[in-house]
Amino acid sequence: MATPARAPKLERIFMSIRLSGKTLAELAMPDVCPDCYKVKIKLEQLTSIDGKRLPFQMPMPGVFSNLDSHTKQVIKDYFEKNKKMPSWFPDLGVEIASIENAPGWQNFNAYFPEHDIKLTGALDVVFKLTDGSYALGDYKTARFSDTHDALLPLYKAQLHAYMEIAEKIGIFQPVSKLFLVYTEPVGYKPEETSYSINDFDDKFKLDFNVIAKIFEIEPNLTNNLLIKAKQLITGEKLKQLEYCPNCSLRERLYDQEELIKNQGQKSGE
Repeated sequence: MATPARAPKLERIFMSIRLSGKTLAELAMPDVCPDCYKVKIKLEQLTSIDGKRLPFQMPMPGVFSNLDSHTKQVIKDYFEKNKKMPSWFPDLGVEIASIENAPGWQNFNAYFPEHDIKLTGALDVVFKLTDGSYALGDYKTARFSDTHDALLPLYKAQLHAYMEIAEKIGIFQPVSKLFLVYTEPVGYKPEETSYSINDFDDKFKLDFNVIAKIFEIEPNLTNNLLIKAKQLITGEKLKQLEYCPNCSLRERLYDQEELIKNQGQKSGE
């Protein structure tokens, strides 16, 4: 039996690494594994260049995209009709003058030549404030738990990356506010008064709580992460995690792949 052609080696050299703001922001997490991060970056470059998908990928359920679009449209329409934000919307400390049209991901990217990295992103919302500055925000539909609280450094770094992209391409300047808004589903419990069972006579109802996080702007955050990303990409040795579950899982995957191939070769003899 012929041996299947192997995929291109990860050592392949790339010019101008392309990173999403979210991928770069992963380096802001305290438990990031340098080895796993390097593998992830190089796999992303291979798939973007060769136009191939990675195996074992599951598509994201479309309902999350629908909920995000719903949030954006409700807030936009409410503001345009009432010239103010809903009472549940977080206080940014400065009044909102207008909601700007955020560019799509195809047009929101910038090249950082000092690092040879191209950053990409997709803004959820941009507000122009009455003091002439801008606020960049992100919406998350999820139940805010200890797990999501632990992800705040990632979300903060992601918004900082978007701020740097905007500055690089000369839009939405200056940025004075970065914020995150969680829309958290309110669960149904008969003993609580959030819902009446009669609310469900004609349609299914789901209410949301709003939890806001306003981030302090750190001018050097994105640049420091770009330096770290470049070190990883160029192979500079960084401090390793004592134990990384993903490293263990990758090793198991490699071992299982070799076992399956060997079994296939023996059955074909």
